[in-house]
Amino acid sequence: MYDLLTLGGIDLRGPGRAEPLLTQPKRFALLVYLALARPRGVHRRSALLGLFWPDLRGGRARNALRQTLHGLRHCLGADALRSRGDEEVWLDPTAVCCDAVRFEALLSHGSFAEAIEVYQGPLLPGFVVEGAFGFDRWLEDERVRLRALAVGAAWHLAADACTSEAAVSWARLAVHHSEHDECSYRRLIALLAELGDRAGAVATYLQLCRRLAHDFNCGPSFETESLFRSIRSARVPPMPSATSRQRAVTL
Repeated sequence: MYDLLTLGGIDLRGPGRAEPLLTQPKRFALLVYLALARPRGVHRRSALLGLFWPDLRGGRARNALRQTLHGLRHCLGADALRSRGDEEVWLDPTAVCCDAVRFEALLSHGSFAEAIEVYQGPLLPGFVVEGAFGFDRWLEDERVRLRALAVGAAWHLAADACTSEAAVSWARLAVHHSEHDECSYRRLIALLAELGDRAGAVATYLQLCRRLAHDFNCGPSFETESLFRSIRSARVPPMPSATSRQRAVTL
């Protein structure tokens, strides 16, 4: 079996020589799409043509897809890709295990801590496929969706943590995966203040200010400023409702 690593990095590990796929973006992109696209399972070749070869027509597009599938079979084994007739193709899940698929499966079973271990960062960071505009849009949507699931899982663990130290640790991880989301920063700031760590709350606020100034040349929102002022004046508001105990992460 091959391990397809897509979260926080890009790699393909297995019994054969998979390195060629890592240097061929379109073949690798097609492999990722077949592994991760929803609904999981069978894909229509006509849909794949529109995603990966929008500028080609008719026989040229189908020949490009045929050659790409042939390249995947050559690297992964003839049985890794299955087909039915001339229109349907799918990836055998017993031949390739994708970390993003495992991440979602763990969440669906309530294994939030294990899922967070699998989520090492954004889906295919920095990955670009020239001319595959449909795939690029799909990839960005999947990045956003999977990131939201990871952040939600981390906040769930923070809400259910048995100690304040564990709660803060999970909350910081949620902020890390949230990237520039001010809402997550506010939740962490409020949590720190509620636990009596005003210095930590102030430090987190200042960290947010520096990041916003550096990346966007702007300052925090009115909501964040109001929270900070209430903390400095020792009038800490209740925790945002989003940090109440969560019992599920919706896939």
